[in-house]
Amino acid sequence: MLDKRRSVMLLAVLFYGVTAFGGQTGAQPAPPSNHQVIRPSADRADPTMWRFQDMDDRRMIDEMRRERVRQNYEAAVINQRRLLADELDKLIAANECGQATDLAQRAGYRDIREGVASACQARAGSSS
Repeated sequence: MLDKRRSVMLLAVLFYGVTAFGGQTGAQPAPPSNHQVIRPSADRADPTMWRFQDMDDRRMIDEMRRERVRQNYEAAVINQRRLLADELDKLIAANECGQATDLAQRAGYRDIREGVASACQARAGSSS
């Protein structure tokens, strides 16, 4: 008798389980999350590319500025050396080798110091 009651109860549970959940044929999908809703947009890629373009433009402008500064420095050095050479030529022509040597030492250019020394030696050798 106990087994009969158990089997009837088991059948009742199974019957109610099948009929109660029969309306749900499948699982409901979860609502979409943000990464499924927000899709990449071609319009939104442009600002990122513009940022990279801006970085390239800034880099190019910085390189042009550096090049201009370098060229200005070279021009200033060349101009200074030319003025120094003119002054030294005048001193050597006036036979002021002591002043020319001092000026060449203060200028700090080794090639000019050596040139003044050799010019003064040649001048001293030709005058003696």
